[in-house]
Amino acid sequence: MEQARRPLTGDVYRHFKDRLYEIITIAIHSETEEEMVVYRQLYGDFLTYVRPLSMFLSEVDHEKYPQEKQKYRFELVREERKETQPDEILIQFLDAKGATGKYKLLDEYEGKLDDRMINNMAISVDLVIAEGPIEQRLNELKECLRTKARFECTRLR
Repeated sequence: MEQARRPLTGDVYRHFKDRLYEIITIAIHSETEEEMVVYRQLYGDFLTYVRPLSMFLSEVDHEKYPQEKQKYRFELVREERKETQPDEILIQFLDAKGATGKYKLLDEYEGKLDDRMINNMAISVDLVIAEGPIEQRLNELKECLRTKARFECTRLR
């Protein structure tokens, strides 16, 4: 395999059907020891997938898709290894000044938050966010923070 094309955590790839995916990690299959790519879609519900590394790096089947111009099934779009990691986002959220600061942080990282982060953020401000689509859960957390922000500066202590 070409070492130069090996995906790294945080890299963003475009599938030949024009959808973006972020690499989470390379894992080893417990039975076959085959390398597997663990990646997340960067649209919709941000679902997570696993695919053999060899298949991930393979070329598009141009007999099946003759009009396709992209050479490989997945092609690197940009390298994101310096991007803020999920735990760093949570720490920034915990350190943010008041509900307004936390709300601004949610806006900044929208699309990069997962269910676990939303749960942890909600717990840190004494909220419980109902299960559901991630966009709905994020909006509920933001609405609660917006409400808290309205009363933060005017309340006597």
